[in-house]
Amino acid sequence: MSRYYLVFLCVLLLAPVGDTLLIRRLRRGSRPGRVIERWSLPLLWLGLGAGMAAALWLKRFAAFRIGAKPPALAAVAVAFMLSGMALRWAAMRRLGNRFSPHVEVGGGQALVTGGVFRLIRHPAYSGILLIFFGVGLTYASWLSLAAVAIAAAAGVANRVRIEEKALREEFGPAYEEYAGRSRRFIPFVL
Repeated sequence: MSRYYLVFLCVLLLAPVGDTLLIRRLRRGSRPGRVIERWSLPLLWLGLGAGMAAALWLKRFAAFRIGAKPPALAAVAVAFMLSGMALRWAAMRRLGNRFSPHVEVGGGQALVTGGVFRLIRHPAYSGILLIFFGVGLTYASWLSLAAVAIAAAAGVANRVRIEEKALREEFGPAYEEYAGRSRRFIPFVL
């Protein structure tokens, strides 16, 4: 799969560059809210880096190689990554100027429950999980995939815990009602 790594690298670099440009555009002229927490996102990215480093080491165990042919595996990995980016960016666009890289409330925020938020409460994080599932596939190893998936799931779970606490405090019963009719990451499932 090594000849496909340039494609993966380009797709992987597209995610943070696209995030940064979209956030800058969405936040232009907006009133910032009260920042509740700043450290879960850097911890998420640090954990993902550690997961990818572990995956690089774990891919050497031949017994755990994914048996799919490299072009097919590459196509599936890129499809997951691009789907994740599309979902993440759709969530960011739906939130508009209320999207923040920090856990932030106030500033004229309203609870967003439509669009991509109708069935899942955290589509941007679902997008991150899809992106890094695709990244995990690029190593062509079940162990490596598990390392990246576990790192992504742990970081996202921590961030969601903090965010949901802030949303419950800010929106009270409205958020409870919304949480009761939606799922966190996968519609009708999880």
